[in-house]
Amino acid sequence: DHGNPIQLLMSIAVSVVAVGGILLFTAAFGVVGAASSLLLAELLGTVIAVWYARKWLESSGIGFPWSLFTVAVTSIVVAAVTIALMVLLPRATWVVFLGSMFVNLFVCVAFARRLPPLAVQKMRGIVARRFGR
Repeated sequence: DHGNPIQLLMSIAVSVVAVGGILLFTAAFGVVGAASSLLLAELLGTVIAVWYARKWLESSGIGFPWSLFTVAVTSIVVAAVTIALMVLLPRATWVVFLGSMFVNLFVCVAFARRLPPLAVQKMRGIVARRFGR
């Protein structure tokens, strides 16, 4: 049994977009063109992975964890905004960094509150073993 070829197909699609985009856009736009191509390829990979995970989970009678996914996407948006602000406001890098850490603290709490009870129980067990509680 060779299983489901989705991972291979996803890798091929992401590679074609990444390499094709780099070849097409680097000459005209330089490093920004290359970076944009890589970003687009990664976004494509993410969309395919989420689509397939949702499809597989639902066919198995399990709902997609939209709440946790939303928190994860929020974390990515916070990181992107932080990077953009650091580029646009280089003299305020530390302020932007500290603000980002403050916002990410709330994102972490939101993520932890949405975890299933079994995951929380496992995490507590790991912490207890590590710190002897």
